[in-house]
Amino acid sequence: MKPFCLLIVLLLLALPGCLPESRQQGVAALVNGRPISLRLVEVRHDVGDGLSAIAQNPSVELLQRQYGAILAELIAQELVAQELEGLGLGVAEEDVERAMNDIRNGYGDEAFSEVLSEEYLDERTWRALLRYTMAMLRFNDQVLRPKVRLAEDEVEKYYAAHAAEFLEPSRLSLLVLTGSSQKAVAEARDRVLAGRENENRHDAPDVQSQRVAIRPAALPEIWQEEMDRLAEGKATRIREANDLFQCLILEKRNPARRLTPVEAYLRIEQVLIERSMEELFAEWLEAAMAGADISVVAQLLPRGGSTDEAVPEQDADPRNSEPILGAPDEEAEDDMADAPLSPAPDGANGEGAQEKAPE
Repeated sequence: MKPFCLLIVLLLLALPGCLPESRQQGVAALVNGRPISLRLVEVRHDVGDGLSAIAQNPSVELLQRQYGAILAELIAQELVAQELEGLGLGVAEEDVERAMNDIRNGYGDEAFSEVLSEEYLDERTWRALLRYTMAMLRFNDQVLRPKVRLAEDEVEKYYAAHAAEFLEPSRLSLLVLTGSSQKAVAEARDRVLAGRENENRHDAPDVQSQRVAIRPAALPEIWQEEMDRLAEGKATRIREANDLFQCLILEKRNPARRLTPVEAYLRIEQVLIERSMEELFAEWLEAAMAGADISVVAQLLPRGGSTDEAVPEQDADPRNSEPILGAPDEEAEDDMADAPLSPAPDGANGEGAQEKAPE
């Protein structure tokens, strides 16, 4: 179990207050007089790991524990929102509206409405979850992060103790040529091999080129054997798959190596900062819950059993809360991107792929 899940569930077990039945309709908890709706708990459960649990017909007791754990995270997030307000850093309505419009514009109105519908989300519930997300991000950036101070030797000590983490596997630096015409790809290949990559590109507008750095084992299988014996500065044969022609030019073989302390510094610094922020948040949360007036619907209070079983994985740390509906996915930049490399056509291990000899 992640430490934040365990902390929150244990604190929830210690809560003395149960919500009176007269005030329970649609409300899962009150945090210093502010309600957390049962609808928020249901949405967080149904779009996460809880959905797979439902498919497996879980027991009522398991669902109660899962709902209780999700509610505990929402309570922590509500406490954060209230803390920010007390510091004059609260998330204003116009902040939420601006963020909503940015996300809506990223999808387009029609697509946005479709996504909300697919997730069984009404705008009011989504707005509440988005507000919590924004509050957590602001709490991280403006409250926790300024308190973190790293000692001068912390990075060096971490590097020495975790040297294996900084081993980089070997990489192939490739130029991938893809086009709808075998002749055009062959001409583009010849220009590159002759050192005239940028010459007369307008003559082959249907050929796309992309540089990638990729682990040899991540290559599609139809390329691996040829790549194993290919020399730097040479090209593979042109292959046809999925109505496209493709050729790979091996620019460099980059051997496995260990990052130097200077190269690893930013990565280590981020790990140490995150660790310190986790500790600060845990201390703050324990004190905040101890001093808060919190009442919870009795049915959602943990009732024993395995706490590992109780907590869905997706939001183990409430500081990492993400909106159920965020900005639409964009193509990620990845130095191991193998997307441009066509896999074999339907058939095992590339059987059926047509191999074209270089012209």
